[in-house]
Amino acid sequence: MPSLAAWTADNSEPHVRKAAALACGGMVANIGGLFSIWIFTLGQPPRYALPTTINIFLAALIVVCCIVNVMWLRYAERNKVTKRDEILHKFTLVDSDEICDPEKDKMSKDPSDQVLISAQAWDHLGDKHPDYKYTY
Repeated sequence: MPSLAAWTADNSEPHVRKAAALACGGMVANIGGLFSIWIFTLGQPPRYALPTTINIFLAALIVVCCIVNVMWLRYAERNKVTKRDEILHKFTLVDSDEICDPEKDKMSKDPSDQVLISAQAWDHLGDKHPDYKYTY
């Protein structure tokens, strides 16, 4: 389903995780397509009651999984906001527990260092970054 692929791509970062998620999604979709064709060998023509029932059940299961995914994305989004400081702690310039040395910290306060650290946080955390907004 193209909409599920778009949803997967929108909610996965960085590019490596996005590529892996899209590949796994395509793999599962192809396996589902093969399975749905082969189950028709179980049915009795012309109605194929058992295979049709299985396909309807699996389609309903996809809808349930989408609803659960929306609930999980909302939970994960709230969790990232509440744990923002904990998530970004290792990407701060100076720990609050350390005694500040003005000579040492003089270069750390350079805006380019802050931009670099922010970019590293985005690259490392990807969709787990507190500022990343999920699509649902």
